[in-house]
Amino acid sequence: RDRDLEAVPLPVREPAREVDDVAVAEVTERLGGEGGIDQPHQAVGRQRLRQRLVREPERADARALILDFDDLIGRTTPMLHPDDVTIDESRRDVLARYRGDGWLLFVHAWRPQVARNEMAIQDVDACLARMRELLGGAVDIAYCPHDAGPPVCWCRKPIPGSVLEFASRRSVALARSIVVGASAADRTMAERIGARFEPSS
Repeated sequence: RDRDLEAVPLPVREPAREVDDVAVAEVTERLGGEGGIDQPHQAVGRQRLRQRLVREPERADARALILDFDDLIGRTTPMLHPDDVTIDESRRDVLARYRGDGWLLFVHAWRPQVARNEMAIQDVDACLARMRELLGGAVDIAYCPHDAGPPVCWCRKPIPGSVLEFASRRSVALARSIVVGASAADRTMAERIGARFEPSS
């Protein structure tokens, strides 16, 4: 059973950190090389990437819980059908209380089945819509449809592109936010964006 997030002490306010050079270098190396990089992200330079994804610290004040979709629904295999999406009531209650205290929720999913033609994008959207319905409130969602292997995108953890885009768009202070997850990729991503990491189990 996952640890109750409500028991996690809230992080103190800290100056927002820039994305570290390792994360940016990984993204720009992949985006600038060959391998069918999705437009419009091809050949994005290091400085341009920072400008697009990192908001100035004084403009970022929101706090966010950054969650993994499969961890949230409590399954060890990727959810392929919306009718199978369920979230434990106790988890829903905890997240509702966080949201009531002003926290934003961001949920990320990895769906390589899309790249393998085993799952349609419409089915992914339906699963995520079902999750939003169960949580009963606003949830920011992103997913990576790319396959396993060397990254050819900036949206697959631990590369933090999707989280950085969310943080920039919603004025999130990553140093005041919490990444909750079970994988080494979650922990590494939290370190790179300067967020607190808490294991989901």
